[in-house]
Amino acid sequence: MVKWEVKNVKKFTYKAANVLCAFAVLIAPIAGRACRILFYEPEKPEGLDDFISKHKGL
Repeated sequence: MVKWEVKNVKKFTYKAANVLCAFAVLIAPIAGRACRILFYEPEKPEGLDDFISKHKGL
């Protein structure tokens, strides 16, 4: 059985870094699409044109 000492954890982390990075690269676009679907607002909010015209010069 492997003892979970600091040097063993570091060794495992270095070995698993490629897998963790690949996993993150695969999951990031999926998470972005899921958020866009949940919070997509196809219509303009009321008062958006007024807000833009008031804050255009800032």
